[in-house]
Amino acid sequence: MFARVPFPHLPQAWMYGEGKRDEWKIERLSIHSSQGPVALAQVLTKRIAGFPVSLINRGPLFLDRNPSPETRATA
Repeated sequence: MFARVPFPHLPQAWMYGEGKRDEWKIERLSIHSSQGPVALAQVLTKRIAGFPVSLINRGPLFLDRNPSPETRATA
């Protein structure tokens, strides 16, 4: 699905997450509407001072070149 993204960003690429796996827990999400997938997000999580911290760098990535405001709001 990442190949379908019109404006991909390196921090959301599979290889980027694999490179961060030693320090971060990696979760990959697909966001769906009733018509199917609309966006992707790679979430990096780790504990800092005992608290969980999660990052979604440069995401989510929408599969549509121009997603509607409603689609953006729900992702």
